[in-house]
Amino acid sequence: MDLQEDEWLTAVNWLAKTGQLSSEKRHEFILLSDVLGISMLVDAINHRFPTGATPSTVMGPFHIEGSPELPMGTDLAAGLAGETCYVVGAIRDLDGKPIAGAKLDVWQADADGMYESQLGKKEPFLRAVFRTGPDGKYVIRTIAPPGYSIPWTVRSAT
Repeated sequence: MDLQEDEWLTAVNWLAKTGQLSSEKRHEFILLSDVLGISMLVDAINHRFPTGATPSTVMGPFHIEGSPELPMGTDLAAGLAGETCYVVGAIRDLDGKPIAGAKLDVWQADADGMYESQLGKKEPFLRAVFRTGPDGKYVIRTIAPPGYSIPWTVRSAT
């Protein structure tokens, strides 16, 4: 079956709306690239690591540069509704030695699945940078986010 004009117009209008939703803090075309698998393909081609290393991954459309650095153990979601969640682990090199001071750049959705940029927040929200301790360990307290979805609506900040 051939591509029909109304199908083409629907796709073009969708792309136009995607562009209209994009801003400095909301990169909808990156999300499109992620959904299509293009972002991971480019990352995999350009970041090859030795066997045993953690594979590289993409930042995704909701990463924002300039997150505040917070002390380990700070409650990232203080005062927010949601199920308390602890993310615990250790960063080690390929020989198993702990890496002190490793940077963990964390960002997440709220209990409704919305990110800072979608909420129109002016200040950092549910994002921070943490550093591992001398033993390479980290503990981050936050809320468990819901399953990942691709929302196409904008909600006003409360």
